[in-house]
Amino acid sequence: MTRKERLKRRKRLQRIALFCIEHAEDISYVQERPMREMLHCPPRINSPMDCSEYHTFLHCCAGFPDPNGTNYDGTGFTGTIFSHGKARKGRPRIGDAVLFHNPEHVATVYKTWPIVRLTSHGSEGGPYRDLRLDYRTGRYAVVSVID
Repeated sequence: MTRKERLKRRKRLQRIALFCIEHAEDISYVQERPMREMLHCPPRINSPMDCSEYHTFLHCCAGFPDPNGTNYDGTGFTGTIFSHGKARKGRPRIGDAVLFHNPEHVATVYKTWPIVRLTSHGSEGGPYRDLRLDYRTGRYAVVSVID
């Protein structure tokens, strides 16, 4: 994938994340497998998902590889995102996963300038916006499947 194509897909991921944030009241929270939403871009209203499905969904809609490494077969969870991704050194980029609590929760970078901003869907009422890297404990890992 060329640098230009990666940038185009990152911008698409950002637009989809903003769409989800704007329609947060219509996207409920549920933690179950297999993931269902990989076929609906943008999401259907009243689409239930959890944090790892939300991160996976954003990647699928943007045209990136499955962050779980399972070719979008509906399996995967925060742990597979952590184990499949490569550690990011330096400033995170749009689409990177930020994993918290060794890893029990994942958020997605959707904005990088002037401040890195995250979005996540970890409970009812999400997807949330403008989470900071230290929004829970300050302890986190950043991984990416995007070169």
